[in-house]
Amino acid sequence: MNNIDTTADLIPANVRRRMLHDQAWLKKRERENAERWRAKTQRRVDDLAASHSTGPEPDNARLDEKESRREAGAAAASLVYKLIEEITAQSDMQAGAARPAADLRDIRIDDLTSLFRNRMQMGATLRRRIEKIHAKVHWTNDDGDATFFNKAVHKNNIPLDKLLCILAHMSLGPGVDGSLDPWIETIIECGLFTRVHRGKHKYARRCQNPECDFCNYVNPSDGIKTLAAAYDEPAFRRGGHWFWFTISARNSASEAKATGHVADTVRLGKTPVGPPTSGEHADNRTFAWPSLAVPDELPDYDVQKRIRAFLGAGQLALGKLVKDHWLDGIRARVEDSVEFLPYRSHQHWHAVGSSCTEHDPQAMAEKIKEECDAVLEKTCPGVYADVLVSTIPSAEDLYRYVKYMNKGVDLVRAVDSVYNRYPAIGREPARYRQFRNELSTWRQRTKTVFQTRITIDDERGMHTYCLRKRYVGGNHRFRKGSILSETERHRFWREEHGVASVSVRGAGFLEISESA
Repeated sequence: MNNIDTTADLIPANVRRRMLHDQAWLKKRERENAERWRAKTQRRVDDLAASHSTGPEPDNARLDEKESRREAGAAAASLVYKLIEEITAQSDMQAGAARPAADLRDIRIDDLTSLFRNRMQMGATLRRRIEKIHAKVHWTNDDGDATFFNKAVHKNNIPLDKLLCILAHMSLGPGVDGSLDPWIETIIECGLFTRVHRGKHKYARRCQNPECDFCNYVNPSDGIKTLAAAYDEPAFRRGGHWFWFTISARNSASEAKATGHVADTVRLGKTPVGPPTSGEHADNRTFAWPSLAVPDELPDYDVQKRIRAFLGAGQLALGKLVKDHWLDGIRARVEDSVEFLPYRSHQHWHAVGSSCTEHDPQAMAEKIKEECDAVLEKTCPGVYADVLVSTIPSAEDLYRYVKYMNKGVDLVRAVDSVYNRYPAIGREPARYRQFRNELSTWRQRTKTVFQTRITIDDERGMHTYCLRKRYVGGNHRFRKGSILSETERHRFWREEHGVASVSVRGAGFLEISESA
């Protein structure tokens, strides 16, 4: 398809379809050759693995196996690229002589169908990304069945195609923290490429981002699926009484309240709903960021200081619930809701906690608000804590609340809001450039909030020194005395690394709390 440009609509439809059919046939032959190359290399790796399994292998055999693995990886990568090209050619052939849009500026950055149809008007990097995304969401296995991402988009209506297109537009050059391109490319190619490990082909190129909600990647220490499996029905019974917490920031004292809610214990035929929230998506985002190209200048630090002060106050209040024996254990996570033009964020706490002694949700909400406001009055005047505490009536609700607490940032809704408020936005005006700048700096600004180090003489207090994006206390840690159900793989990883309790910080790094 590289030899067909935007003037291809001048070619008669029957001639164009014949050309596309010939190109698809050629790509199919190239794919068959790549498959034969990969099968040959795989047989060589299998033979080496079988011959070396009975005893120590000599140095020359080890070098041969290493070279074979390198060849197998190259063969697998070649096969993946051939499959991408084949899916691209087949889609072009099915589209026929459909005319492209008059201008690329008329296309939204999250419209995969239109972007793919008009990709020849793009630069080489963006065009290659769009082709990978299109192939990824249309991928099928050898039997013709839809794969994971294909089912997610076309069967389960999860907007992964929109989110991937948004990420593809985030950075096409040097980024804020060196470059965003490697991170974006890894997410786009997540699940496509394989490697050879100990004589077998396995998945390798995964983004390993704990905040990625595409496939809920499970890192060995604290993955989303591991947590969802841990908070099961036996854990619900062992925990006694369960509570859901939301701590949000408000710029007005009249909007900041302490609300306790007792959920229904019986749901007769009702469809389960999401956890109760304090309306953080409906209200304006609390923290307004300056419109700057470089997000680490002084005005950005002023916003980060307010965010850290609020999150630190919430972390301090949640920790005191365990320290003062209101709760036996708690697990909390910072969630972020963003909007663009102008760029505003709304970092807030979600948490689940348990106690074998029953407590009043309203009294607990008032205690949290009192603790937070006492700190915010000294460290962040003008910001007030809005607290919601609700009981969790069943194990099914607990499972759903934990999944809700660990969801990623909703960039799709934020981009939808931009196009709803500015329907005539194009790709050249200053407003679109500001939008792209805010989108590209979003990740770095979010990471910097949790990476900033505080000096000893800082006036904000000790509670901001150890600010975490994930906070765990009491008997919710994976260690001796925990009430949670731990998977064998998770336990094996802890014991192998000599870790008794692990928490994940906001930047995605592991912080070891105790050693075995």
